[in-house]
Amino acid sequence: MTDTIETRVVYVDEMGMPAAWWGLCKEEALDDPVWRPFALDEKGDVYSPAFLPLPGSQMLFLECPVFEALYHGNRGPGKTITLLMDFARDVGKGYGSSWRGILFRRHFKDLDDVVKKMEEFFPKMFPGWKFLRSKSEYMAMWPTGEALLIRHIRDEDDYADYHGHEYPWQGWEELTQWPDDKVFKLMQSCCRSAQPGIPSRVRATTNPSGIGHSWVKKRYDLPQSDGQVLKLPGQMPRVAIRGSLRENFLLLSIQPHYEIIIQNAAKNPAQAKAWIEGDWNVTSGGMFDDLWDHKYHVIPSISVSDIPHSWTITRAYDHGQSHPFSVGWWLESSGEGIIVDGVTIGNVRGDLILWMEWYGTTGEENTGIRMAASKIAQGILDREDDAGVRGRVLDGPADTEIYTKVATGTGRGPSDDMEDVGVTWERADKSRGSRKRGWEKLRTLMSNAIPGKDGTRELPGLFICKNNKHWLELAPSVPRSEADQDEIPANYEDHCLHPDTLVPTSEGVFPIKKLVGKSDKVMTVDGWMPYYGARLTRKDTEMVEITFSDGSTLVCTPDHKIMTGLGGMVGASCSVGRCLYGIDRRVVRVKPVESSDSYCLTVPSHGHFMLSNGVFVSNCLDMTRYRATWEVMGMFRKGF
Repeated sequence: MTDTIETRVVYVDEMGMPAAWWGLCKEEALDDPVWRPFALDEKGDVYSPAFLPLPGSQMLFLECPVFEALYHGNRGPGKTITLLMDFARDVGKGYGSSWRGILFRRHFKDLDDVVKKMEEFFPKMFPGWKFLRSKSEYMAMWPTGEALLIRHIRDEDDYADYHGHEYPWQGWEELTQWPDDKVFKLMQSCCRSAQPGIPSRVRATTNPSGIGHSWVKKRYDLPQSDGQVLKLPGQMPRVAIRGSLRENFLLLSIQPHYEIIIQNAAKNPAQAKAWIEGDWNVTSGGMFDDLWDHKYHVIPSISVSDIPHSWTITRAYDHGQSHPFSVGWWLESSGEGIIVDGVTIGNVRGDLILWMEWYGTTGEENTGIRMAASKIAQGILDREDDAGVRGRVLDGPADTEIYTKVATGTGRGPSDDMEDVGVTWERADKSRGSRKRGWEKLRTLMSNAIPGKDGTRELPGLFICKNNKHWLELAPSVPRSEADQDEIPANYEDHCLHPDTLVPTSEGVFPIKKLVGKSDKVMTVDGWMPYYGARLTRKDTEMVEITFSDGSTLVCTPDHKIMTGLGGMVGASCSVGRCLYGIDRRVVRVKPVESSDSYCLTVPSHGHFMLSNGVFVSNCLDMTRYRATWEVMGMFRKGF
């Protein structure tokens, strides 16, 4: 004998017919319900549907009328099945083959989990449903003509495979796995149907962790705009809907200790907080996620009148043209503490505080404004005038690229143009190992900013004023490299070369693997420019061979970019038929070859270099333009 001890209504339709989860139990176990879904059909008869959304966020997501919706939160509310059901809710409405969707994961290996979830539910819900498993098809098909393609897509280079297609429904699983929003936005151009009356929408799911944490948080203005429809000029409306494990009484009735399991599986408390609480103000999976704490490291903005005269103001600079430049004004405390908005600041001698920033970006991901060095210098002085600190700011460290003489015959470099305006710098440390020393110094300062159990600190720490939005968006969530846990990734997209790829340098031609640990100059379209950071980027990774019309070849990862036409970049896998920059040659074939380790290097501000066959290729860019900040920590002030 069973009794109903609890009922949780999901919805009541327009005819007054309810659908609900019933908690059933045997008389001897009244506190241990077994949940079953029930609904009424058109005749008023009770039946148990194969799927019934849980009340709360699942139902809100499925009923959401907004064009773009993100289902986010902690682990456990059932985001994946809800995403699939969002497509399925328009199956059988007469749209037929015009109702066509595509669901993306970033990695092919993750697609099977999505397919398993479909095979668990859809055959029960849709008689005649089938999944086509051939690699060329790999899609769900309904007998009424609807289709849902399951695909992986790495970055914007893969968009060419879908350009011109029509997918009125698009789904993105684990959105923070993509390092930036480029391919996400490109694919929205395909969210359409040539047939009138077909709905169109973009849906995504994610947890607040991963390499794309920053851009997803920014796009949906999380957590402050959670549940609010964002309507920005020239953009389709979007909304973020937060789910919680605590809503999933079905899972918790089966696994009551699921939260403890998740907590034990997390690598550190920050990841546990992201997985369990769905907190967007923590960093997870990165260089600092075990240390960064918004509560301690982010402090109120400081007015110039509050800065003690005993404190030092210094600026640091990271040069960029096609990529953003970064200027940071730093305060170094003398130990004379101040109180701002009730918060004690700088009471430990040597505390470093990012007071003000200028980030030269167009607003597009990793895209600079191409401002002349002299104008950047004037902008620096103008900002110091406006802030009331002109004449008080000491020369600080700058990216050594500014001392490189440009290949225009003038014999001058960016540092000369800046000095003419009245802005001078110290050279940042780029000696061997400086990057790792910088990371470790930064971690030490972050650690020192956290008070002990008695609420006090003894060593200098790192603090960021809340007005420095670019630093706070980019820096705390910077991830570690898979190849070297003491380094950041070479870049977000991992465009890399075979270790034997020959690279001309000012000291001769060498395989790129032989450039590790060296610093020299490589050829760019502007002449010889310094490089740094030649390094192993991935082990045993996928490779392709590009064959050019003169018979020469290049072996690289499928996403590595080559320079074409008038200077644009295109990924290797999409390059067939493209003419090359500066030479009478084109790509005739791209084919997979044996996997290999991969290497790359960085040419700051230029973003490319030439290979021995005359082909210009993209370099591995730092994924944050605050490189100078990291590298100068060990020499920020002499004697520090």
